[in-house]
Amino acid sequence: MRADLVVDADDALVLDAPHHLQLSWPAPPLVVPLAVAAAVAAALDLETTGSRLETVRVTGGEQRNAPPVARDVLGDLPGGWVEHDELIVSGQPVDWWLDEDGRVHACTVDGLARGLAWSSGRWDLRLLLTAALETPSRLADLLAESRLETRHPD
Repeated sequence: MRADLVVDADDALVLDAPHHLQLSWPAPPLVVPLAVAAAVAAALDLETTGSRLETVRVTGGEQRNAPPVARDVLGDLPGGWVEHDELIVSGQPVDWWLDEDGRVHACTVDGLARGLAWSSGRWDLRLLLTAALETPSRLADLLAESRLETRHPD
């Protein structure tokens, strides 16, 4: 992202969900902390990426239960997820998506971790979950390391 980029007001958007970063936009969206994205958009009289997207329907895939290690890292999860060999949203390939019903769709381990973390309200744990999904046998070590940080899973 360039700090000196000037875009047409009709193309300017504020990013309001992390999965929207995977899409190509006419101009790069303004990235701010997600908790203030709506307020920034309102203050600047801009649309958010979510409001600009037409209804996205994700089809296909196979329903899966969340891996036990995901529950160990994130706690309660809103449900399972949908596994895809390939995931296309708005004509573009993505690693993960959250559909309008809040279901996680993913075609990579990293995508699964990001989707489950976002849907459970623990975006801060996405990288820890990726590592735990890739090597479940290291879960105890990974959780111990996370306790060294200011914020950690309980």
